[in-house]
Amino acid sequence: RKNISNYLHDKVAQDLGTAKIRCQNLMNGPTRLPKKLTSQVRSVSEVLETSIAAIRDLAYNLRPPGLDQLGLVSALYMHCDEFSRRTGVNVDFHAAGISTIALDAEMEINLYRLIQEGLTNVELHARATRVYIRLVASYPHLILRLIDNGVGFDVQERLNEAAMEKRMGLRSMQDRATLLGGELIITAFPGKGTKIALEVPIHHLLQTDETPSEKAASPA
Repeated sequence: RKNISNYLHDKVAQDLGTAKIRCQNLMNGPTRLPKKLTSQVRSVSEVLETSIAAIRDLAYNLRPPGLDQLGLVSALYMHCDEFSRRTGVNVDFHAAGISTIALDAEMEINLYRLIQEGLTNVELHARATRVYIRLVASYPHLILRLIDNGVGFDVQERLNEAAMEKRMGLRSMQDRATLLGGELIITAFPGKGTKIALEVPIHHLLQTDETPSEKAASPA
């Protein structure tokens, strides 16, 4: 994931960026292009700009760079802060005990994405002004709570609608909870906000240095 992400960002996106600059140089150069050709070059430039944004989003989704540079908790603080500044929704994020456990890299991504998807749902649907997020490692469980003061919804009805319309928000969060080895419980009522609760046994999250062959050779 990290290697593909870096290649997309550092090679593919940069090459497309160079092509976009050359398009702009054609339009702004000393030789005036025919009007029709200028329109075509501008259209190509717009397609390149869209492609660059899509590739950078894809690279970010494969492996958020903040996870490697800052660690899970700091990356989440940064994401919550950016979300608050962009949406105006006050996010109260607090983490405790996470630095005491060595999380598997895939588990870090799934925890990060689960919180990210929860905030995306808040932005799109909740009409909330405040979100509380707590991520706590309290042996034997890692506990996540995401609570908003928004308009709420009927959980089963929303899940049924999401399945029919092929929307991935809540289903994706449930899938990630399963990958983490935990259970996701969504509690919501119209007009009373939403609470998302996750508990994961800590032993499911820990890094292991064993290779698959070593695991297979381990005694039962």
